[in-house]
Amino acid sequence: MKIKYFSFFLLAILHFSLLQAQKKSPKEVITKKNKLINNQTILENITTLFDEKATIGYVDNQLAKGTEEITTYYENLLQTTFAVNTVVVDRITFKKYQIDKELVKTPDGTKERIVVYRIKKGKILRMYILQPNLATPSPISSVNNYIDAYRSSNLELFMSAFSPNILECDFPTRCNITGLTAMRNRYKEYVSEKTRVNYILEKRIISGNFIIDDNNLSYNSGGTHNIAVYSVDATGKIDRLSFLGF
Repeated sequence: MKIKYFSFFLLAILHFSLLQAQKKSPKEVITKKNKLINNQTILENITTLFDEKATIGYVDNQLAKGTEEITTYYENLLQTTFAVNTVVVDRITFKKYQIDKELVKTPDGTKERIVVYRIKKGKILRMYILQPNLATPSPISSVNNYIDAYRSSNLELFMSAFSPNILECDFPTRCNITGLTAMRNRYKEYVSEKTRVNYILEKRIISGNFIIDDNNLSYNSGGTHNIAVYSVDATGKIDRLSFLGF
């Protein structure tokens, strides 16, 4: 009887190990997607890359939902542009997310974009496209003010980084704070002498009016590791701050 149960236990471990081995990392999944698109063989392989409930779109505009619509989306893309070559020039991987800075080359020219992928069990569940405005003033100054204010507990410097229409959101669209007054009320206890924050920037991606930061924060009562997605307006102020990882 003991041998029987032991054999069953070993088979269960083997089955679990095989399932784990079949799960692809975010990097493997996205690399395969780009390779298929570049080789124009995506139509025959699309269902192996995307979850059946997957979506593709911009933050506020869904382009396709489900593998059937996604197949049609790529079919139309390839028919329209004839040739697509996607090159990843920078990357942040964080938990179930992968954020890529991509150069998409077509006969009409090269476009830069940020794509945020959410992976579920080795397949793409969400694909959010951020199209940067390359004509917008650099976001670096305002974002660095935001970080420096955290480090120095300077609330006024912190507030100076934001547009009057600032939105703070859980990526992509669930916004919890609107406007400067709400922002001040939310952060006045964190950006203060009472709460000293150690703000470590692990990695940064910059594209037009977007900055994506991989952050490690520690403070009196604990700490957090998250991804911050900043966008700035025409004046160079942060008008949207979204977080992944909370």
